[in-house]
Amino acid sequence: MRMDNFKFFKKCFRYSWIILLLVNTTILSAETVVKEISTAEAEDSQLIRNLFKDKRYHFALDEAGDYLKNYTKGLFRAEALFIQAQVFVIDKNYKSALARYEQIIKKYQGSPFKEEALYYGGVLLIQENNAEKGATYLEQLQEKYPNSKYHNKSDYPLGQLAFDKENWSLAEFHLTKALDIKGMPKEQKLEIKRFIAWSYHFQEKKELAEKAFVGMLNEDIDDDSKAKICYQLGVEANKLSNYPKAIFWFEKQMATWPHIDFQDKSRFWIAESYFAIHQNPEQNISNNDKNKTIKLYSANLNLESPLEVNLSYLHRAQLYFSMKQKEQADNDFAFLLDETDEYKDNIELLEIRIDINYELEKWPMAISLMQQMEMLVPVKQSEFWFLINIAKANEQLANPEKNQLWKNRYPNLAGIGFYDNQALQYYESAYHYLPISEKDSKLSLLDILIKKYNKRNNHNKVITYYKDVINHLDDQKKISAIKLRIAKLYLTQLKDEKQGRIWLFELHNKANYTYNFEASSLLSNFAIQEKDYQLAIKILNEFSQQPISKTKWYIPINYRLAELYQMHEKWRSAVKHYSAVAKAETKSKLKAQSIKRLREITAYLKQLKAAEKTKIDEAAKKKKASSP
Repeated sequence: MRMDNFKFFKKCFRYSWIILLLVNTTILSAETVVKEISTAEAEDSQLIRNLFKDKRYHFALDEAGDYLKNYTKGLFRAEALFIQAQVFVIDKNYKSALARYEQIIKKYQGSPFKEEALYYGGVLLIQENNAEKGATYLEQLQEKYPNSKYHNKSDYPLGQLAFDKENWSLAEFHLTKALDIKGMPKEQKLEIKRFIAWSYHFQEKKELAEKAFVGMLNEDIDDDSKAKICYQLGVEANKLSNYPKAIFWFEKQMATWPHIDFQDKSRFWIAESYFAIHQNPEQNISNNDKNKTIKLYSANLNLESPLEVNLSYLHRAQLYFSMKQKEQADNDFAFLLDETDEYKDNIELLEIRIDINYELEKWPMAISLMQQMEMLVPVKQSEFWFLINIAKANEQLANPEKNQLWKNRYPNLAGIGFYDNQALQYYESAYHYLPISEKDSKLSLLDILIKKYNKRNNHNKVITYYKDVINHLDDQKKISAIKLRIAKLYLTQLKDEKQGRIWLFELHNKANYTYNFEASSLLSNFAIQEKDYQLAIKILNEFSQQPISKTKWYIPINYRLAELYQMHEKWRSAVKHYSAVAKAETKSKLKAQSIKRLREITAYLKQLKAAEKTKIDEAAKKKKASSP
């Protein structure tokens, strides 16, 4: 509690100092001056004293004036000035009084009245709003006259000045000494005790503050003061985390002095004390107890203090949240964020509201809150999950059924296409914010992005993200699979045969995975289609060198090679590859076809051999016949 909260306790006692001053105007220094002095001067000075003592103040004032005129070097001039000053104080002519005190201070250094002039002059200066100069006089008094009867009396105003300046330790020092002032009225002493207690309070001397306030409660004071002290004891106990004691004092204040206007404040602090108890994990607090505290907070929502109202909403919301009453909690958090200056755009509360609405599947509100958060806090790489959550929330509203459900509540809700595009944008943002080191998360996001762009038939984007996938993979088999997909997209969707073949060659004869084999097969098909049989044979031969004997590729590759060799009448190679198919354990029709082709080739080669033999034999006969 600072000074602004202290105002309703503080009583003005600045002008009570003058009471002390007036009481002491009847007590003058009785010191006599042992010097040569005329009888007339002695008689005149004694007359002034007697007149003042008899309270014939104005006669004393006139006589002192005459003395000062008649005795320019008189030995009692300081005393005469002092008496004049005292009379002016009685008449509330403080300006004239101060002029006399200051004259004594400046001109009569050795006078016993300088001590008194410093005190009364200092008090008057403070009263007349010249606190700095007044404090200087009082400090001079304490320094130069340590045994002065005014020493403790000067602690009173010095303590008040220190308190007003919020110098709590100095206030405590002076006011504690001021308690020793003899003859001080009871009311003033009580005031000093009260301000000492507050000095402890502001210094966070919690135990001392509590003790001081309890002591005040035992004094003979009015009910209003007791109610205020009782309230403050509750505050002090709360600050000491002694919440049961705090509740005791607040409830005592409410029960004992219900007519005094502290009921609302006490009820607020009772709620705060119970709330603090609820936060202790060691305490087994029932929902019933929490509901009682919620009722207390609910009664505080119309308090004059914005701080107390806001805390009531905040702590009520937290209690609702702890009891899984998320709708009620969200309503209170919404009030704080939307209706108060203190909690407007509060990041922590905004995060809680986002979590609540996400959990309750209130997607329009969750999206709105997350976008608000996005504007307040620039998204960092470490917060990419925040973007993913926005994307997922948008995906919910991209679902036709859920979109229609919320459209019934919010007629102006955007369509599924809008939210689908929003989701895509946030997924892309999350992907770009995500560090390269987060490979698994990167790949998961890429999978989502590829599916979304496939759905949109945006094949260029799909290829772009497939290339990114390759950069994040170490698994060569998976890399081969992705490269084949890229090749097929170029060939089938983008009709870019050049790029397609480039990516197929990336796979040909590079690894022993089915994706590589398929790439080689496709390349051979292209070569055959273009009647580039030599290239086809080259590709297929390289392909056949791979360990494909137990794969689906073994039969068709060997059969295709056999056909190409047969076409080019390379019978040995053709036989070799037809034989490989014929000997394979397969139910493929190509096996029977290969056996048939082998028979045909064998018969054809026998026919050729026979024809060749016949040709040779005929040539030999002709040669023999033509010889002599």
